[in-house]
Amino acid sequence: MTVSTITDVKVAVCVCTYNRSQWLTRLLTSLQNIDLSGLNPTAVEVIVVDNNPNRETEAICLRSAHRLPIPVHYVP
Repeated sequence: MTVSTITDVKVAVCVCTYNRSQWLTRLLTSLQNIDLSGLNPTAVEVIVVDNNPNRETEAICLRSAHRLPIPVHYVP
């Protein structure tokens, strides 16, 4: 048996959205405040699934991808 350390953990924050761009902005902005010290930078990612694809939601994800220290993936 092996024991995993916190640096080995893979976390995906999955968000489904439908016409809620204002709440998505708030959520992604709040992720900027997460303390990731001690974690492998590739151990955390955000996946946004857009159940009503539109340019606004995609643009929010693209802007957040540049601000956040973790990957943001947009799935239309």
